Amino acid sequence: MFAAIRRARRCVQLEFYVFEEVHCAGEKLSELLVNRRAAGVQIAVIFDAVGSAHTAPTFLETLRHAGVQLLRFNPLNPLDARRGWSPNRRDHRKILIVDGTVAIVGGVNLSSSYESAASGRAAGPKRGRATMCRWRDTDLLLTGPAVAQLQQLFLEHWVEQEGGPLQQVGFFPLSGKSGPERVGILGSAPACDRPSYYNALLASLRSASSRVWITAGYFLPTAEQNAALIGAARRRVDVRLLLPSHNDSTAALAVQRSGYAELLKAGVQIYEREGVILHAKTVIVDDSWSAVGSSNFDRRSVRFNDEVDVVVVGARTSKALARLFLADMREARRIEAAAWRARPWLQRAREWFWKPWEKLL
Repeated sequence: MFAAIRRARRCVQLEFYVFEEVHCAGEKLSELLVNRRAAGVQIAVIFDAVGSAHTAPTFLETLRHAGVQLLRFNPLNPLDARRGWSPNRRDHRKILIVDGTVAIVGGVNLSSSYESAASGRAAGPKRGRATMCRWRDTDLLLTGPAVAQLQQLFLEHWVEQEGGPLQQVGFFPLSGKSGPERVGILGSAPACDRPSYYNALLASLRSASSRVWITAGYFLPTAEQNAALIGAARRRVDVRLLLPSHNDSTAALAVQRSGYAELLKAGVQIYEREGVILHAKTVIVDDSWSAVGSSNFDRRSVRFNDEVDVVVVGARTSKALARLFLADMREARRIEAAAWRARPWLQRAREWFWKPWEKLL
């Protein structure tokens, strides 16, 4: 991300759930953005009011003073309400667009929680025990015509949330030659009765013939998603779930585990990644369908959040994601059905306690 911003010549758009000061190779994000703005690059940022609630005001003021255009998505104060306001509606997207030609999209926030991986420094303790591990996540770097679709999503949010005027010179440059794989950008919002990505995911799971490999940082599936996974496993599809062994939500982890028994009985393989905070959101179906994005495998991503996901049809991307998946599997513990039935009573009690709250997580 830092390298892409450093190469910007005309414009940079950032849209992140968590947007705060981060460091990379000794450089601050604020310094990088201020320098590019001083060089005449237009910089516009959308950040979520809840996800970035702990962002230092001094960081934002430094950017604002330098001429960076900042827009807080869906402020919590009803007096600041904008069109489509709801206390539950959150902008969970993570998008970086540079000069309309390069984009980075996926699960990675501009959050100091990632600095242990980016700079070799241990993440600070301010967010609790979860930050003492490295965070494991996945993004896609895109070039070509698909970047324009991401830029359109950004501009739609900017207008809806009443951002200031933008100089759109160079926003949609000629994209050049298309790449060898087909890419679809799927933006979801609560206004959609059934978000596009949710529909695409269900369709792919229901039609899978050989494999379904899913990496999910938060796994609280809807009834339809759960049935699709079980149905695939019963068709003898190789269904594997790579899930966190611990994360920043005790409640979500307990609910995640409450559904293991039914999935294991159907033949779904479940692995819990150890040693990291798993935050990636990737799906591989058969040999050439894959997805990377911001949507978690949960109801909140379907019902409440504005999300963005990239569906790629092509063997090269599927193979690259499969290599990551297999590398993570080597660092994961497989959940065996017999051992799971014998799990401690205290763990069962946590699952029982948090399960009724599932729809609120």
